[in-house]
Amino acid sequence: MNPGSQDLERPILSQSAYVSLNTGTLSHKIEFFGSYTEKRKVCYLVDCSGSMQGLFGRVRRKLKESIASLQPDQYFYVIFFGGGKLFESGNGRLLRATQEAKSAAYEFIDWVQPAGQTNALAAFERAVQIRDGGGDSPSVIYFLTDGFELINDDPPEAERFPQKVANLQARFAPTTKINTIGFWPQNSDREILKIIARQSGGEFVLVDN
Repeated sequence: MNPGSQDLERPILSQSAYVSLNTGTLSHKIEFFGSYTEKRKVCYLVDCSGSMQGLFGRVRRKLKESIASLQPDQYFYVIFFGGGKLFESGNGRLLRATQEAKSAAYEFIDWVQPAGQTNALAAFERAVQIRDGGGDSPSVIYFLTDGFELINDDPPEAERFPQKVANLQARFAPTTKINTIGFWPQNSDREILKIIARQSGGEFVLVDN
């Protein structure tokens, strides 16, 4: 898959930050909007569509805080999706959480601006194909959105969406958990987020304050 963001100039995280370690758990937990994991390797999959405009400052801050707390033996990757494009913090490889990689990530996060509509399925397709140096997928995907604009007008499509995500996961990352985070989602979107989390063994967090 060739992300649309590759045609744009953007901060690129250092290739020298790529290091492979065995997947495992840590005593230091990763936290993002009250969702926790003890796993070592995480991919942040974050909605940057136009509907996120009023929320994006808070999302930026929380994302930076989560990355800042990562230890040197943890790994991360960031994908923003919006406007029919994907914006990535690297070239498909999980990054070791060095200070250099974190600093580049902060710059990248500040560079992204919310616009356009939500295309979450393409974002999932990319996220489940991210790998570390040993070919392992992320242990956890944090998926954050305020809703699914492109499928709300088509109830049958909305019902099929969680299954499409499950099919992608089964094909590319069967052991990855998906922790979903909903920002004031409509009831139908909230149920989709719950299903996606549950079918992967992850958890759903509602942000409504």
